[in-house]
Amino acid sequence: MGVVGIRAAGEALADKSLLPDLTGYTRAVINCLVKIELRSNQTNVNQIETSFASLEEDYQSLKERLLRSGATGRIGPRDLDHLLDLLSLVHRVLERHLKTLRILIPLLEEREHTVPASQQGRYKG
Repeated sequence: MGVVGIRAAGEALADKSLLPDLTGYTRAVINCLVKIELRSNQTNVNQIETSFASLEEDYQSLKERLLRSGATGRIGPRDLDHLLDLLSLVHRVLERHLKTLRILIPLLEEREHTVPASQQGRYKG
């Protein structure tokens, strides 16, 4: 559900003022994930971490805005809880993805240096 759910939940809100922020965040998440190519000679860990740090800032800002909207009554408690749960889910997925990349990228780089070029890209499992 995650990213799609955030947008759908935003569209269901009576107050549509948060919809651009919710849509922008979901687009940023998707763009970040789509740009990652797991080829060691094309993967830049620092660039990926910078993208994830930017998403973290967006997440915190959006969460704060949602909480303020809930505190002022612009969003009902159920909608607020649902949106915060969805945002938290996406946030945890992104954190795990980054952790996986931190482990996987060095392994790919090591493999590139130990496997003959003619054998790279072939899976023998």
